Amino acid sequence: MSAYLGLAESAAVLAREGSRKRLTDPHLPYLLGEMENALATAQMAWREMVQAAAGYAFAPELARANATLIRKSIAARAIESTVKKAFESTGGSAFFRKNPLEKLFRDAQGVHFHPLPEKKQLHFSGRIAMGLEPV
Repeated sequence: MSAYLGLAESAAVLAREGSRKRLTDPHLPYLLGEMENALATAQMAWREMVQAAAGYAFAPELARANATLIRKSIAARAIESTVKKAFESTGGSAFFRKNPLEKLFRDAQGVHFHPLPEKKQLHFSGRIAMGLEPV
């Protein structure tokens, strides 16, 4: 998730910088506010995943795996949302290949393909919540 979080942080920087040119857009503060909330969510989920890894000095426990996978899904969704809001706040120019946001937007779509995809994580966590084996 670190690389994808970096994508989201870069997209946010570009959106903030671009917003200085569009100060009269009445919707821009809301879009950037949504982007900031999504970015903070991604950063918190990522930070908790790193803390749970405890420098790789941890016992492989089902509860830890479940907590980490939940945070991975939360981070993935928040990363995607951050980049989408950065893209949206920039306007139509974000679609141009010369705009760095276009590549960040494309690259961010890969976040959902890393283990465990969200639907599989939901099934895994749901089974644990039911007191069943996860798989």
